[in-house]
Amino acid sequence: MTCRGPTPGRPGQDLRAPPLLSQALADDLARSGRGAIVNLVDLYAEKPLADHPLYCMAKAGLAMMTPDRVRPPQATDL
Repeated sequence: MTCRGPTPGRPGQDLRAPPLLSQALADDLARSGRGAIVNLVDLYAEKPLADHPLYCMAKAGLAMMTPDRVRPPQATDL
């Protein structure tokens, strides 16, 4: 799958989807004891591209959300 950034005209879904999906999967991941949620953020969260404000806004939102939900890797994760 190729991601080309946020859906034009619908930036809100790009900011709402990651926390909603994380919440929806949290119980199943905890119950199984396996799996992980990986958020990909690039430098454009902090250094926005002039011609891609919605993409950069979505990445900045994801960057702000991620530290709140991070758990350091455990030896049992390997």
